[in-house]
Amino acid sequence: MGYSCTVRAAIAQEAALAGMTPDERGTSNGFTYKGASYFIERGREHNDGSITASIFRNLADGEHCRRVASLKIDKGGKIIRPAYLRKAANNGGFAKIADRYRAVDRDIHGREFSSPLYVEFHAARCENA
Repeated sequence: MGYSCTVRAAIAQEAALAGMTPDERGTSNGFTYKGASYFIERGREHNDGSITASIFRNLADGEHCRRVASLKIDKGGKIIRPAYLRKAANNGGFAKIADRYRAVDRDIHGREFSSPLYVEFHAARCENA
């Protein structure tokens, strides 16, 4: 069983992680910020399609972690908190994942910027501008 959220919320989370420096382990939910290693663990599903999650910092011993923040992305794809992930999405994260959405357009529709998925991508990008 998967995790349910809106397409815009999922795109915004993907852009936020793409804008951060990947963690040394190369995990899909990990990132490095100000020299420390972090990871995101999703919370419960929400009926409105928003995403909530906890952000944990890996401790120096390499085996333990500590919850340090929470993540909130609304159903429209706006990154509510933390601000540094919204900045990461805007300062390169959306640009890094844009080619993937353009490729989906070419594969499915034969032209760029026409698919419903790219429309959702653009809406999430505008929501965080």
